[in-house]
Amino acid sequence: MKRKLLPAILASFLLTCTLTLCGCSALRDLSASTGVCLVAENGQCLLICDASPIVLSNRSRDPDLFAGLQSGDTIRVTHDGIQETYPARTGAYAVQKLASGSIEDIPVAVLDSLMDMGWTFKGIARAEEPIFSTAVAWANYGDENLLWSRAANRDTAGDAAHRPILRFDSADALAAFKAEIADTFDTQHDYDEIPSFNTVTAEMDDAFFTSHSLLLVYVWSGSCTWRYGVNAVDTEGNSLTVHVQRTDSFEVGDCAMAGWFLTVSLPKEQLSGITAYDAVFSNRTA
Repeated sequence: MKRKLLPAILASFLLTCTLTLCGCSALRDLSASTGVCLVAENGQCLLICDASPIVLSNRSRDPDLFAGLQSGDTIRVTHDGIQETYPARTGAYAVQKLASGSIEDIPVAVLDSLMDMGWTFKGIARAEEPIFSTAVAWANYGDENLLWSRAANRDTAGDAAHRPILRFDSADALAAFKAEIADTFDTQHDYDEIPSFNTVTAEMDDAFFTSHSLLLVYVWSGSCTWRYGVNAVDTEGNSLTVHVQRTDSFEVGDCAMAGWFLTVSLPKEQLSGITAYDAVFSNRTA
């Protein structure tokens, strides 16, 4: 009888070893990552590693795996493979809190990218986009140094990515500016479908400037066929940036130098606290 039990005992031993080895192999497939915890308003937990967000799903037997975690806490997560999506995703098997933190410890760029996708977080409210209206006026090509000397972002002169941006807060200031540039830029004439600067600003009188300010961006190019426009206005802290983009679909243009005035009208209350201005070429869409 004992001889008959040996094969069974041996088989049981081999099975146990096999399961143990498989378990070790499975454990070796897991990884451990340390980063900053981010908790969404709906309770979803994310791990921020090297400024990259990873959505964590609970793969453990503990329903309270993420309980007590706060945004900004430094955590170590044992997890399986990471799905290359945005945000990335992985299954979490263990979480260890290493240090406490706050939402301020999360990179702003990460929060912005997630909030652009619809994520919401307690204590973070996205600033409302400025309400603005914009128009394009013909200016012809001229000496832009005349504008850079008056620009709010004149420290960026010489950088091809930046364009001069000027601010006007009164009808008198705008009229004086037109008189000063009259010998250099065209403010009176249309060009094809593009109206003149005088036409675009015709209704910007004292009543307009009582509640609004005018931002003016100059764009020039080596072709009269190309077109430009404002596609976004961003504010961050005390800074405002106007994003300029080509709006035509022409791959080849003529060889005539051209210039445009891009106007942006905003309520003065939205410019409260703004002390820095810039205008940049951008592929961003509003």
